[in-house]
Amino acid sequence: MADDSGFTFIEHRHTHLDAEGLEEAEQAKERLRKEAERDKAKLEAAKEKQKAKAVVFGEVDVISLFETLASTALAQMGLLQDPNHPVPRDLRGARNSIDLLRVVKAKTEGNLTAEEQRVIDELLYTLQMNFVQASKPQGPPPPPTPHP
Repeated sequence: MADDSGFTFIEHRHTHLDAEGLEEAEQAKERLRKEAERDKAKLEAAKEKQKAKAVVFGEVDVISLFETLASTALAQMGLLQDPNHPVPRDLRGARNSIDLLRVVKAKTEGNLTAEEQRVIDELLYTLQMNFVQASKPQGPPPPPTPHP
């Protein structure tokens, strides 16, 4: 059956590339390759810069969180004093910092590596022993008690 709709379809698309079109395609391909190389170089530079920052600031992990809370508690007990900037003892704040570390331990139970578990246990022991010493009425605070 013939189509009698009165419409005629003429295809104007080129099915082959002439020499000029082929050259343009090659130039575009080369330009994209160079852009990809530049982007890759920028990405590598950014990765190196990030690695350098990690070395300068140290790796941030759960152990650094434990150590931060422990340092805060020790400072609040008056055991980390800067002679140029004396800080008054804050035993209530120290107790809160130790309690925060206990909460973190409870919330991470079963999810810590053996090393992380050892660190938090040692820090809590050391902080509790130092807190007992710092809570006793006496003159200057005692030096920190190391874990046996």
